[in-house]
Amino acid sequence: MSSATTQPTTAASAASGISADARADGRAGAHADSYGARRLIRFMPLVVLLGILALLVVGNPRIAGPSNLSAIAVAAVPSALIAIGLAIIIAAAGDDVINGGIDLSLPNQAVIAAAIIALLLARGFAFPVALLAGVAVALAVGALNSFLIVTLGMIPILATLATSVFVGGATRAVTTNRRIEVTDPFIIALRDDAWLGVPVVIWFAVAVVVLASLFFHHTRYGLRIQAVGGNREFASSSGVKPGLYTLLAFLIASLLAGLAATTLLARASGWSSGSEDQLLLDMLLAAYLAPVFSARFIYTPLGAAIGALLTAALSNALVLGGIDNSLIDGAKGLLILMVIGASALARKD
Repeated sequence: MSSATTQPTTAASAASGISADARADGRAGAHADSYGARRLIRFMPLVVLLGILALLVVGNPRIAGPSNLSAIAVAAVPSALIAIGLAIIIAAAGDDVINGGIDLSLPNQAVIAAAIIALLLARGFAFPVALLAGVAVALAVGALNSFLIVTLGMIPILATLATSVFVGGATRAVTTNRRIEVTDPFIIALRDDAWLGVPVVIWFAVAVVVLASLFFHHTRYGLRIQAVGGNREFASSSGVKPGLYTLLAFLIASLLAGLAATTLLARASGWSSGSEDQLLLDMLLAAYLAPVFSARFIYTPLGAAIGALLTAALSNALVLGGIDNSLIDGAKGLLILMVIGASALARKD
């Protein structure tokens, strides 16, 4: 009797174990499918961009010529620097474009820093003094953004839009919209010189990417920025102050915008108005492409720099293809919508 009772019990236990294993396997399979879907969604905008580039190169092979590739890399430098800054902000506060990490004022920060540097150089100040003044102005805007968002609790996209408009108006007031020629030796060298056959401005950008990556991946400050962006509540309970590291991210982004100002001056041989709108589109597209170049799908300095290169390549290829500038901006706008939409779908999934 005892044996007969034991056998059904054992069978039931075995069946229960098999059922539990099946449920676990089902959950694991669902998780794997979900992860695969997120990867596919994230990669779609990049696939579209590369597809457009491939078609344009087939139609005009000189796009892929060595001299044109060098020109693309040079053109990508300013947007790469500010995109790296935006990527760090997103890493600290998340990629929700409304309530997460965003700073729409970075292009105008770079432009006003360039204007300050150009004005001071034109008045005879030494380049280091002019550079420090320009960077200080950008840092002041970054600190203001952080105060509005972290301390006052304003919505990031609205706060940085407001400061962007304010900084744009201040730039026009300071420069009266006139062109300012720059003949400083450092700016000229950044524009014309090369080392080992590679333009100096590209070496400058490579140095910034390397330093930003070392900071982001190999210092406690960079790792804490990632921790805050990954799980704000957990980071806070671990003793990390989210507000402090959000401030740090905004200041780093502003520092990079100040450095980008020198490359803007080199590209145009001085200061002139009208570059901020193009910088904004390029920055957004480059920064939001960044996660697809990371094994963990996170926003990184290197990913943003690669995104800037691809964005510059797209602009260059469309121009050489005879496409009107307004259509080029429209194409970038659609790609930005795709990238941000893919990010939102991946989060939802």
